[in-house]
Amino acid sequence: MNLNSSYSNLLDLNKQLQNKWKEVQSSWSDSNAQKFEREFISPLIKQLELSLNSISEIENTFKTIKEDFPNE
Repeated sequence: MNLNSSYSNLLDLNKQLQNKWKEVQSSWSDSNAQKFEREFISPLIKQLELSLNSISEIENTFKTIKEDFPNE
């Protein structure tokens, strides 16, 4: 698995998570739902976004290395 496919998979999972959570919120909107979102959903989404940013940075670094050292 390369970085592009990892990035795409995480991006897709992030979208799925957010969409499913929106569906759940339509039928679960009490204080427990808010607590669950605050303690689990929001941190997970934030971590997914940080991971996506990191993968992008790594991909850019690899691209720069390949450009700087084309014969290596």
